[in-house]
Amino acid sequence: MATMLGRITLQERADLSAAFPQRRLAVVRITTLAGDQFVSDVTAARGDPAEPLTDAELLPKFEAAGGDRNPDEWRAIAETCLKLGPQTTSLEWSLNLVLSPV
Repeated sequence: MATMLGRITLQERADLSAAFPQRRLAVVRITTLAGDQFVSDVTAARGDPAEPLTDAELLPKFEAAGGDRNPDEWRAIAETCLKLGPQTTSLEWSLNLVLSPV
């Protein structure tokens, strides 16, 4: 694994960066030792407005953000936030609501 990590390079593409932060786009290019290249299509990160997370994907992320809080209480908070309506289903909105000072 460490050998592979040393072979990974990141390059910014201005056209993809221009869409940030509304969209987080990427292209993956793999070059084999034989020199063959495989390039993905432009792909949006899961969680973007065009690729929203499902409740099943969102809840574990929300729970992980709960840290030392009671997991059952934290899950109940997450489920309540999701029930409030579509404008509230972003993890950022929910965390801001829950973590804001009382």
